[in-house]
Amino acid sequence: MRTRLSSVISLLLATVLVLGTLFTSCSPKKKESQAAKYLEKIMEATFSGLEDTSPQATTSKFTFNSTADFNIPHLVGAQMTLISGINGESFADSEITLDSGKVDLSVYNVGTTVVVGSSAIGATKYGFELSDASTIMNLFGSMFVPSAPEVAPADGLGNVAPESSASGLLGALDGINSLLDGENPEKVYAILEKYVAVISDAAESACKSDVKTGDEITVTVEFNTASAKKLLKDVFSSLKKDKELKSILESALVAGGLGKPEAKVQVEALLSDDALKAIFDMLDASPFTFAAIFCADKNYVLNGISIEYASQGAKTSLFFDAKTEGKVEVGYSASVTVDGAFHRQEQKIVFESKTDLGADVFEISRVEIVDNNAYAETILKTTVKDGKYSVTVRVNDEVEGPYNVTLAGDIEAEGSKSTITLTSATAFGTTLMLDVKVETETGGTVPAIPTNFKNILDVTGDEFKVIMNNLKNSPLGQYMPEADSKVVLPDVQ
Repeated sequence: MRTRLSSVISLLLATVLVLGTLFTSCSPKKKESQAAKYLEKIMEATFSGLEDTSPQATTSKFTFNSTADFNIPHLVGAQMTLISGINGESFADSEITLDSGKVDLSVYNVGTTVVVGSSAIGATKYGFELSDASTIMNLFGSMFVPSAPEVAPADGLGNVAPESSASGLLGALDGINSLLDGENPEKVYAILEKYVAVISDAAESACKSDVKTGDEITVTVEFNTASAKKLLKDVFSSLKKDKELKSILESALVAGGLGKPEAKVQVEALLSDDALKAIFDMLDASPFTFAAIFCADKNYVLNGISIEYASQGAKTSLFFDAKTEGKVEVGYSASVTVDGAFHRQEQKIVFESKTDLGADVFEISRVEIVDNNAYAETILKTTVKDGKYSVTVRVNDEVEGPYNVTLAGDIEAEGSKSTITLTSATAFGTTLMLDVKVETETGGTVPAIPTNFKNILDVTGDEFKVIMNNLKNSPLGQYMPEADSKVVLPDVQ
């Protein structure tokens, strides 16, 4: 357990400090390291090609019509137009055609204000603030969900009041909370700011870095057991001399219930050479190496990142690999050597774009490698050729087993407008004919949000009855169950 715990501590410590070093080494206040210079070049080259286009509103129209193969009872068709603005505002206008008539619904959203309207509930539009959403849910939920009865504590609680555990926890936190009382916050923040700088300086001098150039640029920043010990030694040296920090820690312990002499002894023990040696012993018990590796092509465009952690014959890495044109791999690998035998496991998601027989193909695959055995499964594949497209999705089902669903239709793009139709869906050897269309166009204007809406929290019981009567008399009325008991909406003051 001790070895496992020290491994976790080492990994967390290394993660924070390596990433911290990558950023702090770029500080203009210090002499920039070679690794930082190359990382800056890689970031600039990688993102310089991204277009900085001005945001524009987007209008999308969705159309669905029932077909003989895909017929939802009573539903003839549906349309929805969605307009999204450049400042986050949006408007959705929907119309559903039933065999009994048409039902419309409009939704406006600007900032935190939402307004809805429908001829099915009357001419009045109703709105609310997102901050009131929980209140609205509680208000309407209380109408249909009965209150839970009070339950007496079970005998197995040992005559201990349920709240005692919570009060005990709060009592234990009193010392920490005291750090935020009075003038302490300013002192705490000042000390935190100070030690961020101390740790940054110590980490920068403790980490190892390496840069390789040529047809490929590789920047490696490494943090290991020796680095951690050097960093901790430098930080402890500052901690032991900091009288103000000791005073705040002692005050926190006293507020938590310790006497002042005991608090002083504990703080001294916490910042002592023996405490530092104990941490060193933990690190020595589980030596480690943590490395961040950045790869780029000769033009400094990023094409790979690997975060690796190795300790006691085991190695774990997270990686992003885009070195092969048209292919990107993201995943993790783990390896371990036990009694001289090497074992490896790797799982990754592969994104690949290619041309096959004149068609543009995009695939997403899941790959698993165990030792020397590999298993690959395509989970999504799209094919586009001559204005026709197909999308095949792998579906995992515990009953039927994995199977494929293929959607197909037409795709057209001209200027700022694109149109995608869905004409068929195939699974288990059966094809259903569909009639679905999505039209998207850049541009448009979001309608202004109505100003004459009624806040839903101000709706009275009588007004709610009117809304329910309107719904019953609308095309939706036939789907509303008859209720023997009346639902009464309480007036909200």
